[in-house]
Amino acid sequence: MRILFIMSVIFLAACSGEEKAKTTAAPITVVLAARIEPAVASTYQLTGVVRARQEASLAFRLPGEIRQRLIKAGDHVNAGQVLMTLDPRDAEQQLAAARTQSATAQANRQRLADLRNKNFISQQALDNAVSNATTAQAAMTQASNAASYTRMTAPAAGIVMEVTGEVGQVVAPGQAVATLAYAGQREVEVFIPEIRLATLTKQAQAHLFGSATTAHTTLREVAGAADPATRTWRARYLLLGEAANWPLGATVSLILNTPDTRQSPLKRVPVGAVLDKGQGTMVWVIREGKAHPTPVKLMYVDNEYAVIDTDLAEGTPVVALGLHTLKPGQTVKIRP
Repeated sequence: MRILFIMSVIFLAACSGEEKAKTTAAPITVVLAARIEPAVASTYQLTGVVRARQEASLAFRLPGEIRQRLIKAGDHVNAGQVLMTLDPRDAEQQLAAARTQSATAQANRQRLADLRNKNFISQQALDNAVSNATTAQAAMTQASNAASYTRMTAPAAGIVMEVTGEVGQVVAPGQAVATLAYAGQREVEVFIPEIRLATLTKQAQAHLFGSATTAHTTLREVAGAADPATRTWRARYLLLGEAANWPLGATVSLILNTPDTRQSPLKRVPVGAVLDKGQGTMVWVIREGKAHPTPVKLMYVDNEYAVIDTDLAEGTPVVALGLHTLKPGQTVKIRP
C-alpha cells in the first residue's frame, strides 16, 4: 500500500508539471510581415500634366466694365484676334477732349508763329506755345492708345485655357480675365521630390493616361527654389515628336531612371517595421518562425518607407506591424 501511495503521488506531480508547462508555453503571435527591399528602384514614376511651352495671363490695361466676351475656354484663336472689349465711352470722351486740346494748341502755336515772324511777340512766348502744342499732341496720342486698349487681342495664336471675365464685370488694370496657351511646343510639368533632385535624369519616358501612347522627353528646366508648402521642385520635360500634339491638361506618367545602386548598402522597409526604444533603431527579423531584434542604422524616412543601412540581405522578412508587443525569440506566425 505504501508503494502504491508513493507511485500515485509521483504520477500526480508529473501530470501537474505537464499542465504547468502547457500553460506557461510562449504564445504564438500573428504578425504582418514585409521583406527588405533595395532603397532605390531602377526606375520611378511621377505624375504630371501637359502644358504649353508658353502661357500668358491676359488682362486689360485700363479699368472698366466688360462689354463683350467673344471667347470661351477651349477656343483656338489667332494672333491679333479680339477676345474681349470694355465699355469704350469713357475712353472715347477722353480722346475727344484730347483732340480738341491738341487742335487748340496747334492753332495757337501757328498764330504765335505768325506774330513772331512780325516781331510782335518774344521768342519765349513762341517757345511756350510750341511746348504746349507738343504736350497736347502727346496727350492725344496717349488717349488714342487708351481707346484701343478697350479691346483685348490675342498676343499670339493658341488655345484659350481659362476665361474668368464676364460681361458686366468691372475689372482693374492688370486683373487677369483669361489664360492663353501659345501654339507650339508642349511640355510635361512634374514636381520633383527633394530626395530625387540630385539624381534627376535628363531623359524620361512619358505615358499618356488612358492610352498606350508613349513619347520621349528631355528636361528643359528645373525651378530655382522649392515650393514652400510641398518642398518639391517644378520641372518641365519637353515632349518630342508626335507628342507635341498631346492635348493640353492631359495627365501623363513620367518614367525616370535612377543611378545604379547595386553596390549601395541602403535598403528600405515599411516605416512601421522600424523601432527605437532609446537604445538605437532596430527591426524584428523573422527567422525559423521566431522574431529576433536586429540593430540597423536609420538614414531617413519618407511617406511610406524607412531607408536603413544594414548588412541584412534583400528579401529578409521582418515584422511590419505590432513590434511593441514582441519579445526576443518569440514565436510568430505571418499573417497570410
